[in-house]
Amino acid sequence: MLISYLLVLWGNMIFYYPGIFLTCVSLYLTSIMDQFNAKIISTQGKMTKPSYWKSIREDYGCITNIIRSLDDLMGYLTLSTILNNIFFVCFQLYSIFSEPYQRNIYTVCSTLLMLLQLLTLVFFTSEVNTTSRAATAFLYKVTSTDFCTEVQRLIDQSHNDEVALSGLKFFYVTREFALSVSIL
Repeated sequence: MLISYLLVLWGNMIFYYPGIFLTCVSLYLTSIMDQFNAKIISTQGKMTKPSYWKSIREDYGCITNIIRSLDDLMGYLTLSTILNNIFFVCFQLYSIFSEPYQRNIYTVCSTLLMLLQLLTLVFFTSEVNTTSRAATAFLYKVTSTDFCTEVQRLIDQSHNDEVALSGLKFFYVTREFALSVSIL
């Protein structure tokens, strides 16, 4: 009896840990991008030199390199976790609708829990991409006296770089991806 409980506990930990881990990593990366965005917002209305914008652009490059390195390391985990969650949500929905007499509270609650876990994972992971593009609006508000080639390079970098976690580059977890998964 005790062994079966331990096996169930162990299985649940193995099943839920990757999603929790990816959510925590995404929250950390989002907080780094939020700090970077706050640094850009704090310069609004202040006189800045081109050397300052160069250091800001280099910081952005370092942050994006960290995100890309983590994406390379965790690509398998992201792919397997999201696809596993989508599979189990679809399987649970199939089991609910295939046999109308077998509908019970456990299956419905289990499906809702799986769907909640999937949506939480995808929305928190997509925030990395959303916050990486948030500073662009403030960069457009840089006054003409402060505008320099470094600001233009930073704008180009933030527009052209795909800063997001991905599932082995098969898909990038962006807000659009999150909305398409939530329509599932």
